[in-house]
Amino acid sequence: MLMKLIVVLENIRSVYNVGSIFRTMEGFGHGDVILLGITPTPLDKRGLKRSDFFKTALGAEDRINWKFVATNEELRTLYPEAKVWCLERKDEIDPIWETLTTEKNSDETVLLIVGSEIDGVSDYWTSQADKILTIPMIGEKESFNVTIAFGIALYELVRGSKQ
Repeated sequence: MLMKLIVVLENIRSVYNVGSIFRTMEGFGHGDVILLGITPTPLDKRGLKRSDFFKTALGAEDRINWKFVATNEELRTLYPEAKVWCLERKDEIDPIWETLTTEKNSDETVLLIVGSEIDGVSDYWTSQADKILTIPMIGEKESFNVTIAFGIALYELVRGSKQ
């Protein structure tokens, strides 16, 4: 991947979803993530490894560069020049594989915002988005599970950077 991609998990509620996303990231050889807001970290309040996190991450948490950031504003201050891409369900947006075709040679930093299981990406980030990445759905459900959507998106990013 030529761009500097930083995955941002914004207010993901489930520790199992976060652990699964860590495992997916490690499987694709990518390892920079920011845990934002209420998103659980691999460590408990005492600084010890969480067994529930390990259950789905299976050790990937030891190979992923992660940091916790409390607020959207704090994160934006850390990366003021970064592009913002949001993974979000929007019918009027082009599919992810069409959206990414122009980004192969970028050396800029991109924050890939992945939103909560219930509310998706916050208005704070969608209002600043340089791109909204969407995965078209054929069935009747409104959206994929966040871990599945993230896996599809990361696959497309990795695949697109190799073409």
